[in-house]
Amino acid sequence: MFMTRNILDFSDYIIEHTRDFTGREWVFTQIDRWLANPDAPPFFIITGEPGIGKTAIAAQLVRISNGQAPEPAGCISIKKGFLNAAHFCIRQQVNTVEPLEFVQSLYSQLLEIEGFTEEMLENKGVEGQTAVPAYIDMVINPLKALHDRDPNRQTVIVVDSLDEAARMARRDTIVDLLANTGRLPAGVRFILTTRPEDRVLRRFDERNVPYLLLDVTRGGNPEDIRRYIQEKLSSSNALAAHLAENHMDKETFIEAAGEACKGNFLYLVWLLPAIAGGKQGLDDPWVGYPPI
Repeated sequence: MFMTRNILDFSDYIIEHTRDFTGREWVFTQIDRWLANPDAPPFFIITGEPGIGKTAIAAQLVRISNGQAPEPAGCISIKKGFLNAAHFCIRQQVNTVEPLEFVQSLYSQLLEIEGFTEEMLENKGVEGQTAVPAYIDMVINPLKALHDRDPNRQTVIVVDSLDEAARMARRDTIVDLLANTGRLPAGVRFILTTRPEDRVLRRFDERNVPYLLLDVTRGGNPEDIRRYIQEKLSSSNALAAHLAENHMDKETFIEAAGEACKGNFLYLVWLLPAIAGGKQGLDDPWVGYPPI
């Protein structure tokens, strides 16, 4: 696994956000096409409102790369070992949105690439450096050197929740580091996720970046929601008992729960166990839901 040398351990966070992961094949297909296109821009941005599943997708990509989840059917590039680094910006963990910690996080994972260490023999770490030169010296320049030697190689990095990083009241945030990277080798790719916030998205306007909007009513999102509810009905005796007690057939419940969640996966993950436990109903489903 590529994360073993990372000073930040995201293992529990990844498990938490991929529990009962369902669907999203259509998302993986679009990412896979971008990865397979040698002329595509270096960044691919997944954006959507809070709770729609951006972090779950990023975390599932890590699990696929680590061999902990099946490779998506029909995908060529998204497979075991395809990721070289992953970083999650977490609101409750300030160090994850610190630019220097971000640089060290990527660096510690990229050291797993054969030949990367050779480019870093003169480097002593981030101590004494500010974020921008550290990012250039420890991440970008070594990657450029690697790809100069092997133009056909691909290095893929996932960075989740850039909107959290953008909240930092400082000049150089993680968003700034990425957006100001400059020209990258064709094989260096960043998969980014963010809420649809201008302070993040506008930074990439001039880079011809492809965007994938996770919309509650478009793409495969409605079908993914439906599949998740179906799987929970099949695996939860308590939920099945709730339907029987309320004389509700499965299809009616699937439609009602799907409409109630408004396309929000995070809410649905909370709602179904609450219904199964008799703590929540569908009459006023958002009552009692903690803020995202």
